[in-house]
Amino acid sequence: MKRFIILTLVLLLGSSKLISQPTNIATDLSTPYRLAIHGNDLYFTQLTGNTISKIDLSTAEPLTVTSFLSGLNTPKDIMIIGNELYFTVASKISKIDLTDTSQNIIDIATGLNGPDGLTLYGNDLYFSTGNKVAKIDLNATNPTVIDVATGFETPTDLLLNDSILFVAEQYGDKVSKMDLSTSPPTVTDLVTGLGTPVGLLLHANNLYIANFFGSSITKISLNDATPYATNFLTSISGPSSMVLHDNDLYFTQAWGGIISKINFNALSITETSKATSISLYPNPASNYIRISGLLYTTQYAIHSVLGTEISQGSITNNEEIDIHQLRKGLYFLSFDNGHVFRFIKE
Repeated sequence: MKRFIILTLVLLLGSSKLISQPTNIATDLSTPYRLAIHGNDLYFTQLTGNTISKIDLSTAEPLTVTSFLSGLNTPKDIMIIGNELYFTVASKISKIDLTDTSQNIIDIATGLNGPDGLTLYGNDLYFSTGNKVAKIDLNATNPTVIDVATGFETPTDLLLNDSILFVAEQYGDKVSKMDLSTSPPTVTDLVTGLGTPVGLLLHANNLYIANFFGSSITKISLNDATPYATNFLTSISGPSSMVLHDNDLYFTQAWGGIISKINFNALSITETSKATSISLYPNPASNYIRISGLLYTTQYAIHSVLGTEISQGSITNNEEIDIHQLRKGLYFLSFDNGHVFRFIKE
């Protein structure tokens, strides 16, 4: 029985492609772009469909897509505050009360340039427009657009973590950041070399990035002194938005006209050695293993297939880890940033 349990664990850990495949919950959509959750309802914009639609996630599959607002001019972002849904179209930001059956639309900012990336900080609604990030005071009787920072390379999604505002710069292939508690805020690069980032999500201090033309979702750890991006999901047809609901990650595939989901629990045991530029060699190994691709000194631990910690320490790029004392068999090397590799001791 013990041997069966160990074998089952090995098969699960070695078969991540079988347990972490996305499931499509809606297809044949017209360029789904942004997502927002309100209770069990998943709202989303359809860029070329000129609509905001929704799906009740509490119903049995197959899920039904229903139209919520139609006749809009290329709706991009949506954000829900209480019972009010804020949304952007070609040149303005508007809102609607979700409990109002008459669906009265109220414009709150006009004359904008492709507004996107709605996020709230205090009473101020921040958004991207043109090459800048701007804000309006939602408590003001006549809100005035105030520029916060300029000079971005097509800013798209914004994400707030405490007072730190992250900005996805689509054609800068990077994510930048600024501290809104300082005046004026200073913009610095967080991570570069991405594939046209347009969507951001924060979960467990990891920043997930939807790379539209890169056809991938990458992630960085905000705990790292020098964050670097690693692949989280690949071969996605134009990912543009992500939300988390009941431990399921929902994301758009704009090019494919699809909304998909994947379970974070299944992904937690995915073998990340197949999804990063970090590599372990030789494998199998007899006396040592070497790690390449590390950008800084990293803490590691080696575990048996039963989960027992065998050894731990720190390692730098291209440094060897001595394994000559290990018994023959399968082991797992884990790093403090969440990466896990398996190797065989001969």
